[in-house]
Amino acid sequence: MLKLLKYDWKRNSTIYYATVAVLLIVQASLYIGSRKGWLDVLVIGLSIMAFMAASLVLFLQACSTFNHHLKSFNRRLLPLKPLQEIAAVLLLNIIYTLTIMLIGAIVAAVMIPAMDNIDFSYIIDNWLKPAPVLSILGYSLWSSVNLLIWIMLAIAIARSFKVKHRFWIGLAAFIAIQSIIAYLSYLLFGPSGEAAFGFIQFRVTASAEGEAIAMMPTSWFNPLSGPFIMEIVTTVAALYAIVYLMNRKVEL
Repeated sequence: MLKLLKYDWKRNSTIYYATVAVLLIVQASLYIGSRKGWLDVLVIGLSIMAFMAASLVLFLQACSTFNHHLKSFNRRLLPLKPLQEIAAVLLLNIIYTLTIMLIGAIVAAVMIPAMDNIDFSYIIDNWLKPAPVLSILGYSLWSSVNLLIWIMLAIAIARSFKVKHRFWIGLAAFIAIQSIIAYLSYLLFGPSGEAAFGFIQFRVTASAEGEAIAMMPTSWFNPLSGPFIMEIVTTVAALYAIVYLMNRKVEL
């Protein structure tokens, strides 16, 4: 598996380093612009857009890597099980995600002190602590891995058909599966009384007129909720489905 990961890393290194280099150049340009009087809101908005674009490029590269594995004749020559091939792609995606998060942390550490027109005291006092940082980090990694697994399942389903435009079969399968899971989650757990962002649970504080005026965190790290356990179960099922399709249905 590690040899396959090394091969994938070398194969994707040009796109990886180019994406990181462009992201760093953009962030450096925005920092210089903020020092020259650019609007802080504009700098933050462009910075977020740059991070989103870089994350999307690297995530799509991980998806493309798995698709390459399925159609490559070399995978028949490698003494690897399908689960090892899947794990190699997931590890590659985790490396990409951690890279973006590390750059994001560095940029935030440099940018925030340089911006005088925006008050970041609430974020610094409430979010830059071990519990919320751990929660955000954990959920970001989980979300990236979880989404990639479902897209890998859609790719495997599409590759199981030898027809034209099978991309649309995979897309339809992805949408249908996600819709069914969302519906089952609603039936089992109903609408949540609390808002949530990943592992962080919020309580909405409302005024007398019923309008929401604040969202206060009630729990920083609570992954053992019913919907999240369902996510784990369905994701494991998706992994077994991918392995089955790679063994029985996907042909070169």
